[in-house]
Amino acid sequence: MKKITLLLLSCSSLAGFSQAIPNSGFETWINNTELPQAYEVPQGWISDDMIRSGFDPAYTGISVSKSTQSYSGSFAVKMETIINNGDTVSGTIYSVQSLVEFFSYLFSENAAIGFPYSDRPANLQGYYKFNSVGNDSAGIAIEMYKWNTITGVSDIIAFGEYSIGANASSYTVFNLPITYMNSESPDTVVIFAGINGSHVGTTFYIDALSFTGTAPIGIDELYSDNKYVKLYPNPFSNSASINIDIAVKLNNASIRIFDISGKEVKTINNINKNLVILEKGEMTAGLYFYKLLNNSSEVYNGKFIIR
Repeated sequence: MKKITLLLLSCSSLAGFSQAIPNSGFETWINNTELPQAYEVPQGWISDDMIRSGFDPAYTGISVSKSTQSYSGSFAVKMETIINNGDTVSGTIYSVQSLVEFFSYLFSENAAIGFPYSDRPANLQGYYKFNSVGNDSAGIAIEMYKWNTITGVSDIIAFGEYSIGANASSYTVFNLPITYMNSESPDTVVIFAGINGSHVGTTFYIDALSFTGTAPIGIDELYSDNKYVKLYPNPFSNSASINIDIAVKLNNASIRIFDISGKEVKTINNINKNLVILEKGEMTAGLYFYKLLNNSSEVYNGKFIIR
């Protein structure tokens, strides 16, 4: 789905945990005054309108608004595709407290934004309505992070995405399964939702978000990273570096990449250097596994996320 790169604040600065999605029913709205133009947004969330206005003070679009067409309670959040100053804008929201947090990531590559959370839910559930124009789609996604005290960065430990293509004129439940990469519990969670497309008139409502179920502990760690092969950054959007320790004597080496279903999606052959650049290419967002084969025998393996 369309999104601005998720921006992250240092998890070490978070005090305590709030075991709930902030303003999950979108009942409380505030007049955010961080910008020259004030935007009414659900408390605990920011909108693409705020982000755009932060970069361009002339931006005045309203693609995210409060709606009385709710599933429960009094309000829901409405996202729509609009035209502002000749540009097409598709409504998007992020579970981030403020623009200050959001823009902080621009100067910090080792942190995480979102809200504090330390449980391991199995699913993100909620309700939506959707009206598509010109085959536009919509989506909801989640990423969970854990501060790594050794490396001093926030590692992504779980993620999930739910895509919507078909129209839904009345509220429809969605259940977004959360995929965990290991047995860690998160300390920070970010949720984002929005429209993918460019046709004015597309609308997307969501309401009554909640976590359901509990993910089991004991994930298979077959694909855990090792000290001989490192992939960085992880997650990545366009490309990553695979660093192979000099202790590994390369001999007719190759790297094979598999998606979460086990299908091989990419192969890099004839590796004779200890640094390999992995390009996203045709791979879509999601979790992948890799194997380094040396002279046709599996040597090392790992996992990575493209977002």
